[in-house]
Amino acid sequence: MSDAPASPPRLQTFLVFAPDGKGEGALDLRYSVRSQHLEGVNALIASKVIRFGGIILDPNSQPTEADPRLRISGSTMVFEAESIEKVRELITSDIYYKSGVWDPERLVIVPFIVTPIP
Repeated sequence: MSDAPASPPRLQTFLVFAPDGKGEGALDLRYSVRSQHLEGVNALIASKVIRFGGIILDPNSQPTEADPRLRISGSTMVFEAESIEKVRELITSDIYYKSGVWDPERLVIVPFIVTPIP
């Protein structure tokens, strides 16, 4: 038995593509739980589990004076975690997943290698 401390788990990088559902009221649902989503995401950003992320905009619609909200069609994030299962666990515990903002049938989580650009 070794007295050496256990080394930290080797982290891998994962790309998450989480398209929104297309049902009636999908955008309203997203905005209604947004603060809860950001609260959870901000904790993951602070702990460097989420390296960066953002929203995907619908290129065919623009905010109007009557409805100035951005037309969001999904989210994308880059995670660093021990495994794809850990990322899936974090995604499925997010309010956007649990409330149906993200479409679970179209959710993509894949290993991702960042290539530095000189």
